[in-house]
Amino acid sequence: METDISSILIELGYKLKKSNDYYQCKALYRGGDSDTSLAIYPQKNLVIDFVTGEKFSINRLLALSLNLKSDEEVKIWLDNKNYQLPVLKIQEEKLEGEKIFPPEILKNLLQDHSYWQNRGISLEVIKLFNGGVGISGRLKSRYIIPIFNGKNQIIGFNARTLIDSPIKYKTIGQKKNFRWPLHINLADIKEKRIIILVEGVGCVFSLFEAGIKNCMCLFGTELSFPQLNTLLKLNLDKIIIATNNDGENGPGNEAAQKIYRKLNRYIDSRNLIIALPSKKDINIILQEENGDKLIREWYNNIHVI
Repeated sequence: METDISSILIELGYKLKKSNDYYQCKALYRGGDSDTSLAIYPQKNLVIDFVTGEKFSINRLLALSLNLKSDEEVKIWLDNKNYQLPVLKIQEEKLEGEKIFPPEILKNLLQDHSYWQNRGISLEVIKLFNGGVGISGRLKSRYIIPIFNGKNQIIGFNARTLIDSPIKYKTIGQKKNFRWPLHINLADIKEKRIIILVEGVGCVFSLFEAGIKNCMCLFGTELSFPQLNTLLKLNLDKIIIATNNDGENGPGNEAAQKIYRKLNRYIDSRNLIIALPSKKDINIILQEENGDKLIREWYNNIHVI
């Protein structure tokens, strides 16, 4: 008798949320804590890990979850449990390549930078990033930042709403591949051998405003595997984790701990520092009196830790 895949996964500890023809859940096999990082399609025998970008079969998911080395070992485990999975044809899907957007798009952005200027960012810093306000389409009335890769090609956009909207930020492109703004500051990072990881664009702007350019934006609270690989290749002396300070049990603090643990699998703890800003984020510090000086003092104090 065939057994529904959901009962097998529930027994293994997966908490499944049904959504149309697939389930969403945490990637328990790699210690993931996002409830939507995995999508499991029973009828396609397909699992998608949105954090790592991997696509694989349900058998592979079982192997990873049970720490088994082959499909045959998975079959034996299922037989011992009197489980019988339906025989499904694996649907092979081509992985989408990184989309490149034409640079001419930037000509359509309105050069109104007042939002960031009102948050303490100088025009000199703002213009380094080639942003502007969308005047049409799905990013209309949003401040748009183009995301460049190492070849100075546009691979996506991050857009912050300038009007009342339930969706504060929108992202176009494969966010996991964003290593922004390394197209601008890679040489500075290599020279200092130190990098600061922050959640958002405003924190990058604020660090640049304070004369601190060796930073990278995560665009959220997750460190993706492509970003991790970049950090490993840079062979840095120090990685400073400076996610938002939302309080002891806030998402920024939890994210910092999670990122630290992920990095610590590959990097000595002596090279890792969690240094949350004294306010909610670095841009709020910048808006205080002598905010740029306060940011520099925060950064310089980290050097003696």
